[in-house]
Amino acid sequence: MAGVRILWLITRRTVAERWPRLVGTIAAGALATGLLAGSLQFILQFAAATDDVGGSEYATVSLVARPGDAPVRGPESGSGARVSAATVEQVAALPGVVAAAGDAAVPAEIVGAEGRVVAPPVGGGSHLRPWIAAPQLSPYALVAGRAPEAADEVVIDRQTARGGDLRPGDVTVLLLPDEAIRVTVVGVVTVGGGDGSVSGLTVLTEPARVRRTAGLGDDWQALWVAAAPGIDRAALATRVRDVVAGANPDAQVWVGTGAEVQASQRRTLAELAAQITTNLGMLALVGAFVGVFVLAGTFGTLARQRSRELALLLTVGMTPRQVRLLLRAEAVVVGLAAGLLGLLLGLGVARLLAASLAGTGLDTGGVGPQLGLAYLLPPLAAGLLIAWSASARPAWRASLAPPVESLAASSADPSGRSRRRLVAALPVLALAGMFVALSFLARREDPTPQGVTSAGAAAILAGLLLLSALAVLGPYVVPPLGRLVGALAVTLRPDVGRMARAFIVRSPRRVAAAASLLMLTVALATVTWSLVTSITEGRADRGTVAVRADLVVSTDGGSGLPASVAADVAAVAGVRESADLVRARTTVTDPIPPPRVRGRPTVVPPLAVTGARGAAVATLVDLGAAGPPVSRLTDGQIAVAAELAEAYDWPVGTRLTVRDAAGVQSLEVVATYSPEAQVMLGDALVSPATIRAIDPVAFVSAVLIAGPGPVADGLREAVADVPTARIDPPRAYLTGPGGGLVFDPMLLYVFLGVAIVTALFGVATTLSLSVAERTREFGVLGAVGAAERQIQALVRWEAATVVVLGTGLGVTTALGVVRLAQVVTDSDLIAARLPGYALPVIVLGAVAVTLLASVLPGRRAARVPVLLAVHRE
Repeated sequence: MAGVRILWLITRRTVAERWPRLVGTIAAGALATGLLAGSLQFILQFAAATDDVGGSEYATVSLVARPGDAPVRGPESGSGARVSAATVEQVAALPGVVAAAGDAAVPAEIVGAEGRVVAPPVGGGSHLRPWIAAPQLSPYALVAGRAPEAADEVVIDRQTARGGDLRPGDVTVLLLPDEAIRVTVVGVVTVGGGDGSVSGLTVLTEPARVRRTAGLGDDWQALWVAAAPGIDRAALATRVRDVVAGANPDAQVWVGTGAEVQASQRRTLAELAAQITTNLGMLALVGAFVGVFVLAGTFGTLARQRSRELALLLTVGMTPRQVRLLLRAEAVVVGLAAGLLGLLLGLGVARLLAASLAGTGLDTGGVGPQLGLAYLLPPLAAGLLIAWSASARPAWRASLAPPVESLAASSADPSGRSRRRLVAALPVLALAGMFVALSFLARREDPTPQGVTSAGAAAILAGLLLLSALAVLGPYVVPPLGRLVGALAVTLRPDVGRMARAFIVRSPRRVAAAASLLMLTVALATVTWSLVTSITEGRADRGTVAVRADLVVSTDGGSGLPASVAADVAAVAGVRESADLVRARTTVTDPIPPPRVRGRPTVVPPLAVTGARGAAVATLVDLGAAGPPVSRLTDGQIAVAAELAEAYDWPVGTRLTVRDAAGVQSLEVVATYSPEAQVMLGDALVSPATIRAIDPVAFVSAVLIAGPGPVADGLREAVADVPTARIDPPRAYLTGPGGGLVFDPMLLYVFLGVAIVTALFGVATTLSLSVAERTREFGVLGAVGAAERQIQALVRWEAATVVVLGTGLGVTTALGVVRLAQVVTDSDLIAARLPGYALPVIVLGAVAVTLLASVLPGRRAARVPVLLAVHRE
């Protein structure tokens, strides 16, 4: 116990005396922990928003029946099904049935009081459904107002009322797939006991209005049944199935319980949460990687500064194990402080994430901070783990240093180029090479989009490992670079240049520590900027080449344009040609190509299919050789993007079996179109009738317009009822929110921005510590007559070496990683493409940060009294 007490007393004194030097280290650790905490906080808010919504349309439903496959997400996933009104009446008359009603769900968006569409929470949709009057069956409980009695009256759930600031008596606009109508809010309800449904926002209206909008005539999509208490549910389900099957003899019939549908809704949210967790976790690990990188460098510098102190402790009898425990205990204190600050920063990061993802259907509904143990404990543990991991190598090195060498305290630092350092870098380089090989293997074995993604991820991971190896090998590069910078210094400042060159060359590890952090910062900034620019601008370049339209009418988020509004757009005076693009997703069930990788089946993800008039598309989009067959495109035919046709072996003449709302249908591939046309048309193109068979209630995603510039005024008038509508030239559309980007650049900017700030804290801290490490040298220089400005110049020249080394290696490595990703993915959308001002901004930013970080240490170094310097050493 006495030994533990002594270690604690030393740790407490060290932290108390050196806390100014630890501030930057704690800040860097807090930023790294803050990324993890922010990701966790957003996920917890997502879960809380789900619980807050909480209800389900199926909460009071005993049985659900419909023709077709099982509705894994409710009847809205199978909107082509039919249950006749007569069937509903037959089921209602069965013994044991208390009430029966038809149900249908149509995508719909309601405009809030501020003129914006109310965003559905937590990844759900927004649906128009029929008001169900039977109290034994209805999951809707009025909390304000009354039930709807006319087609222009609606009742909304409390979640919608809160999000749109709507109340009974308000008049607003309801956007439906077929039209935009003015409606009056007459009531507010809870859904299954919750403020809203786990499936999203609910708008209720008169049943005939819903059936007309869904194109059902007198039919329904599904049948709801309320069973009498104590009735045998299995026997009742059989009787219901017999009735529905008798009315639909050629179709499968699915009958399940309301609880089963609720469970499937919950599973859908759980899958979405898992996807969010995975994506955010991968980005947060980048922050953790940067944090370990930064803290390892600063802990190493702190350990070198205390070499004499640690040597004295070893000399007086402390064991190497106790020295390691001492340094690790200090790391625990730093990690705990970083974890506590990271908890506060995490709340801010979560707000940034919520703001950047709200427009993508992941609005958390304004849920407040979640401060339970599930949030508090993991970031604290992460802060401790990062600090503990970062201190491992410095603590081990300090415990093994011979006391005599440490007491000598030579200003030279040859250990930076030891054989052990070279040996340590080789496995990291080998691992990076292994991931490069895996990226090529993944691309060769699986040319599908999944294989491309895997290859790109392996290339990026190889880049991170290469950065780690370069950081280890940095001291080997510093001496020749230091001589080069020193030669420039001698030319410009002979009085300082020789000393600067000696300082740099004799202590390569010190310079390399700061340069490696700057290298990481520059590399992250360059890779991120390059990837976002190349993908965004590359898609725009590719698509603009093929598009002949003058303008594109689309929406800024939301589902899209109602068909009536699209028709109004096409009728605007001056419009020569227009093409309504209706987008939906469908699954190909046959043919599925054989597995290219042994033991792993080929997965064909759902296709993004566009429905449009072939003649209009052939006029407004350059399809090349595919133009003539597309212009004659009819029902039962499909044109496929050439890249997908090649990847899945679907040549012209192949018959694809795809899933539609009512079951499946067979489509013949009649053409394959270029990647340039794919940017605008998606994975496949079908006729308007075929897209409506796939999804009868899809919105129009965009309208291509050919017409002179003045036509824009008429277009704006035509879309006046759609607050999210926008009118853009093709290039602006392709780079905007409606252009089909599969990622949100803001998410990358949030995470990597914090990671870069973390690394910059490390640069500033390392430079400051490196000056403190040479207190005696600066004091002696002052004693022999060196002026303050000369000592400050020494620090600045060392900072210049840091800039040259960090920026050069960072930019070179980043461009190499992007080039590798381009080669392995064989994608012209990934390229070392940066705006003309990007590299100057990155380089000047690195120079500015490094020089600013050296100002205060330089001034402090110039004012070190010689007696204090000798005393401290």
